[in-house]
Amino acid sequence: MGAIVAAGIATGKSFAELDNIIAKELWFSKFLEIWFWTGLIPWNKIFKCFEKIFWDMRVCDTQIPLKIVASRLEDNKKVVFTDTRICDALRASMSIPWIFEPHEIDGMHYVDGMMFENLPITECSGENIIAVSTLFTENYDFSSTRKLMKKVANIALTQNEQISLQASENKNITLIRPEFDEIDFHDFHKYKSCREIGYVATKEILW
Repeated sequence: MGAIVAAGIATGKSFAELDNIIAKELWFSKFLEIWFWTGLIPWNKIFKCFEKIFWDMRVCDTQIPLKIVASRLEDNKKVVFTDTRICDALRASMSIPWIFEPHEIDGMHYVDGMMFENLPITECSGENIIAVSTLFTENYDFSSTRKLMKKVANIALTQNEQISLQASENKNITLIRPEFDEIDFHDFHKYKSCREIGYVATKEILW
């Protein structure tokens, strides 16, 4: 979701337009929980939504400089898209391995950038950076396979983010950590709640 919002802002869309895009074009995300367990993830529908929103625009065509990060499976490397179609870059960047199929671009296969850098601040060229970590707060309820998977993923991504922060010690980083306890990684339809939680957390840090 972060890459979608970033692409929207970088292409000059207002927050009202972004709100409309998420509400109308990604309406089916409310069913992701069902598709997650049945393996019926409709990634073609999501890709068509991206094409409707961004057409054939490339990452380098944006009004505000944009970088989108993904992980390439063939050589186990982080890839930063700077001159790829925005639709392809987004589809690659959001391909969470256990939910979506990898996305193919020019014969190579990509999954979510979180595999290498969940908080890609090392790719930011400025010295003053506002970074938002969307990791879950501690939850020790292991009563189901799903909750255990969530906890294990959170442990790995926490270490992942720490590496990025340590590698960026020379930058002035303001880190915001909203508390998304009641929101899961596939809850795109709860974007209004996410936005409100993020607003409150940001206000506490920046105001």
